[in-house]
Amino acid sequence: MARTKFEKKTKFTLPVNPLTITVAFLIIALITLGVIRYTISRSQPFINKASADLDYLLFRLEMEQEKYHFGEPVKLRMKIQNTSNKPVTLNFPYSEEVDFWVYREDDWLFFKFPTLIWKYSKYKNSVAQPHKITLQPKEVKIFSGVWPQAYQNGKRVPPGIYRIVCKVEANDFAISMTLRGNAEKEP
Repeated sequence: MARTKFEKKTKFTLPVNPLTITVAFLIIALITLGVIRYTISRSQPFINKASADLDYLLFRLEMEQEKYHFGEPVKLRMKIQNTSNKPVTLNFPYSEEVDFWVYREDDWLFFKFPTLIWKYSKYKNSVAQPHKITLQPKEVKIFSGVWPQAYQNGKRVPPGIYRIVCKVEANDFAISMTLRGNAEKEP
């Protein structure tokens, strides 16, 4: 077909909607964040030992292994050592000197949120009962507890990744240390 002198060339264009561009950008950003979060979560190590210094005291938190079989009790130990050359008296406000808290790592969209599922102090019925412990120079005192891989109500937890936090409150200080382990499915 021949064109006449008065015909105009028309160019076909797609309508650009700012909402469509925004939604596409958000989808790409969420997918990217998901890939980054997945990569980071896989690279976070399991930790079965942690330590911290506080002036004249050394704190060491331990669990025997990083991975446990489903339902296997998790044995926990907090060692407190007097590193000074003088006796140190610790004033504890509760009947338990240390408290172990267990958090389940929940995946919500692209983030991990810890959910408190078990507290040693509730399990042992800890009460406000102030008392003192004196550590002689270089003496080590060991406090232990066992998490039965259960919720506070006794129901077993599912396999997954858990954080165990040990809290020590004495005198005018509070210290908190974290371990990270895996409760695996049965073989």
